[in-house]
Amino acid sequence: MAGYRRFIAYVYEYCKGKKGRNCGFIKVEVKEQRCTVEVHLNCPGILPDIPCDIYGFIRKDGLLNGIHLGSCKTKTNAANCLIASNSLNM
Repeated sequence: MAGYRRFIAYVYEYCKGKKGRNCGFIKVEVKEQRCTVEVHLNCPGILPDIPCDIYGFIRKDGLLNGIHLGSCKTKTNAANCLIASNSLNM
């Protein structure tokens, strides 16, 4: 399908620099000038209704700049949200 792009990034826990268990995934889709970012993370021990800010990162001139994409509230042991934007803004 022309104009449709998607990628999925799996998120892993790291302890003392060693890759551990899978904690979830982030899916980004662009279709017809609409960009959606889905975040699905398993966070054992996290309490419900905690504000959770979602950032995207861009590497430019050797620096890593964070861009606030949106916010959500956690659920018991999880953080799940869907952020939508015009793809021209991403």
